[in-house]
Parts: sequence; structure tokens; C-alpha cells
Amino acid sequence: MRHQTNQRRGPNGGRVVVHDDETRQGEARCRAVFESGIVGVAEWEAGGAITDANDAFLQMLGYDRGDLEAGRLRFRELTPPEYQTLTSENVRRLKETGVLAPSEKQYVHKDGHRVDVMISSVTLDAKRERGIALVLDISKRKRLERERARSIERLNVLAEASKVFAASSADLEGLLQTIARVMADQVGDGCGARVAIAEEHAINLIASHHRDPRADALLKELLASSPRRIAEGIHARVVATNAPVFVPHGAPEALGSVADPHYRPYIEAYRPHSVIFVPLSARGRVLGSLGVLRDVTKEPYDEQDLALVVDLAERAALAIENARLFREAQTAVRAREELLAIVSHDLKSPVATIRSAAAMLLARPLSGDDAARKLVDTVRRSTDRMERLIGDLLDMASIQVGRLSIHAQEHDAASLLGEAATSNEPLAIEKGIRLIRDHALGNARVVCDRERVLQALSNLLGNAIKFCGQGACIALRAALHPDFVCFSVVDTGPGIPESDLAHIFEPYWSADRHAAKGSGLGLFITKGIVEAHGGRLWVESEIGAGTAFHFTLPRAR
Repeated sequence: MRHQTNQRRGPNGGRVVVHDDETRQGEARCRAVFESGIVGVAEWEAGGAITDANDAFLQMLGYDRGDLEAGRLRFRELTPPEYQTLTSENVRRLKETGVLAPSEKQYVHKDGHRVDVMISSVTLDAKRERGIALVLDISKRKRLERERARSIERLNVLAEASKVFAASSADLEGLLQTIARVMADQVGDGCGARVAIAEEHAINLIASHHRDPRADALLKELLASSPRRIAEGIHARVVATNAPVFVPHGAPEALGSVADPHYRPYIEAYRPHSVIFVPLSARGRVLGSLGVLRDVTKEPYDEQDLALVVDLAERAALAIENARLFREAQTAVRAREELLAIVSHDLKSPVATIRSAAAMLLARPLSGDDAARKLVDTVRRSTDRMERLIGDLLDMASIQVGRLSIHAQEHDAASLLGEAATSNEPLAIEKGIRLIRDHALGNARVVCDRERVLQALSNLLGNAIKFCGQGACIALRAALHPDFVCFSVVDTGPGIPESDLAHIFEPYWSADRHAAKGSGLGLFITKGIVEAHGGRLWVESEIGAGTAFHFTLPRAR
């Protein structure tokens, strides 16, 4: 460092000569800072030329003593264009006040990369034409700040994209176009997606988007006329390997050599320089591929961009797979409804005809032929059972799609119990089972569909009679509550194992020991009927003690 004058102003404004030992101590302290290497120190003069600097400053920017002595270091040349205005403002402040408060900016390293720094400066002479600058390298801190900001941005992009994908997942075509738009807007200038749904390697769905309307039109045109099989180019490679293809820096010619030849008109017109292609795979199945590119944005993709695109593609693929499954489910529901319509019309009618014919034959004398009468009676009972099964199938289908027909009116609760008991009592007597009614309903009324509630009670009573042995007791009970009536069917039968309780309301389910005793739809239909009324059905059981089914119906106001 250069030796400065050893004079200073006294308290009255006059010049005072500083003792040599004080000057030496001050210079020693300055030299210690200069040589410490903790912070970069540079002396400058008017015009921004750097006249001296410590090793920390030179190493920070990649220069050496030879560069310094040759006069190659000037603050203006070290400053990137976007910081020139700030530099001019700092020079103005130094001239006015002699002090520059710490501020952040960037310098250009000798190899061309940017160095984030914090700089402060003071002038050393009365004319303020010479000074000293302290420069601290804050590149690591700024890098961490940028990485943190980018991580937050990435999480926000993923969260927002997930919401958008979920909201669009009911329509496959619309979903794919939404995915292309989100990908182009968030991580690239353009995006193209190809998805195979129906058969292996056959393209069923395509979508593209570009932020430039003219580029978007060309992409859509090329994609619409592209071959409908994944046979060549990057798409084929991505699908075959189920792995990304990442070209962070590439001349358009190089991209054209690996891309599908069909897209070369776009490559030649818009000259993309950075691309990422990733597979669209979900639940172990590769659905297709998705590519994002940059041709307007100058900054190329990096590894963080690749990770973001992979994450977005995983969410997109899951949304596509869910939409595909939803479409298949809708198709299956429509097919089932068509089948049930056939069953209800083309099968139910002839069954009813057979039943009627059997009833007419039983009403006529069969000349004492008991064997013929038994056969006709068997036909009648079989058709009764077929009609019940057809009805159960139709009810099950209606419940599953939320269309069970309910015509609710006010009905006397006690009358419902009485009618259900009366219709099931003959079967109970036949098996030696005692059926009792235990309630104090008075004139309480419930809001319900009478026929549906009788169907539910008959299902519960029929189950109890079916599984109880001779000498058992079945109680038909009801209890009043302020807003509802709770109906119960309680038996002293064998009880239901705890492992079976979680499944008994599922369609077609029945325990192994009961598998041959019914279709397995009764309890599922009963639950659907109760819930369609806004009620609740549940079961309590103990092995060896019996079972109790309870359900609620709303009281009339």
C-alpha cells in the first residue's frame, strides 16, 4: 500500500503532524487487513483503474500480479453490463460523500463466469480521486439463496401442476392438452406429448403447446400428421428404455439427427437448442413420452430442470392413468347397464310368463297326478327365486351408480314392523323359530319408501331365519329417538366371526360356511336402501350368543 501523508486536522481545524510511531501503527493495521486474505482489497484512482490489490482480490477474479502491473484491471471492465448503472451511481456517491456503504453486485471472472460480491469503498484524498475498496466474495451464499428460491419455485410448480392435472383428469384428451400447456408454460417454450392407450406402441392421444402462437400452430400441424406408431426418433428411444433423453446444449442440426424426422420443419424454423424427453409411466406401465424444449428462452436446461420435468411427468402419467381407468370404469358401467337392461326386459318378462303359467296350472286339478303338481310347484318356486335374483341384480346396479329409486312418504313405524313380521312368520314357524315383536312405537311415523323398507326388513329377517336353528328366537325391535327411529333385528343364532364382520355388506360376499345359502346381495342392497333414506346400518355379533342388525330412518316432523 502507498504511504499517505502523516498530517491530520486538529480540533480547531489546523494541521497537526502525526507522530511517526502512530503513523507506523496505522499503516501496520492497514497492511494486516490488506494481506490477511479474509477480504479482497483494491486501491483505485480516478477513472476506475486498479492500482494495487491483495492476493485475495486477484484470486477472487482469476487474475495475477502480471495482469495488475500491466494495468489490465479496471472496475468498469470487471462489471457486467447490467451493473454499469449501479457502478455510475456508486462513483457519484463516493465523490459526494467519500464513503460507499456495502452493496451487492457481480464482477466478471477472467474465465467469463460471474462472481457475486459485496463491495464497500472510501476515498483517501481530499479531492476524492483515490480510494480503497473492500470486496467480499459472497458467491456461495448467493448460490445457496438461488438454490433455495429455485427449490421453493419447484415445489410451487409441482403443487400447482398436481392441482391442475387432478382437476382435468376426467377427460383424457383435455387432460393431455392441459399437461402440454402446463409443461410449456412452466419449464420450457414448447411441449409435445404422445400417449399409447389401446394397444402397445399405438399412438391414441397427442397434444402440444408452444407459447409462441405461430410455433404452436406448426407443432400441432406436425403432431397431428405424424405417424401413429412409436417407431423412431427420441420418442421411441424414451419409450423403449423408460429413461429420459437430456440434451442440455445442442445445435439444431444435432437435435435433428436424433429427433423424429417428421419434426425437422419445426427444428429448422425455430432452432431449439435445449431439450428434455421423459417417459410417461405409471404403475409399472409406459404410457408414452413427453418432450419439452427451449428455443426462445436463451438459458439451457440443467440438471435441476431435468429433475423437475421428471417429477412433473410422473404426476402427469399418474393423472393420465387415472383418467384411463376412469374411462374404462365408465365403459364397464355402461356395458353393465346395457346388460341389466337386457336382463330386466328380455329375461324378466319370460320368467314372469313362466311363473304365471305355473300358477294357472296349479289352480287347475291335475287328475290326482301328485308328481306333476310337484313339478309345476317346483317351476313356480324357481321362477319366484329367479324374479327375486333379477330384482336384486337391478337394485345392486342402481345402488352402485347412486340411482336407487326412493319414493318417500310418511308411514306408521309400527305398521311396517307388523307387516314385515307377518310376511316372514310362516317361514320362521316352519323352522321352529320363535318370532317376537318388542317395541313401544305408539303413533310414531317415519319418512320412507314403504316397499323399500319392507324389502330391507325382509332381507334382515330372512337372513336371521336362514342361519338360526330350531328353538332360536328372533326379536323385531324399534326404539324412538328425537330425530329418528332405530329398527333392530336381533337373533339368538350362532353369531358371525369378527373377521367376517368387515365384509358382510359387500356385494356377492358370504362366509364359506354360508356360501351356498344365497346370492350375497341381500345385505348390500339393505345397506343401499337404508343409506338412500339418509339412515345408517350396522351390525353387532358374538359367537354363540347371536347377531343384531340395526338401522335408522328419519322421523316425520
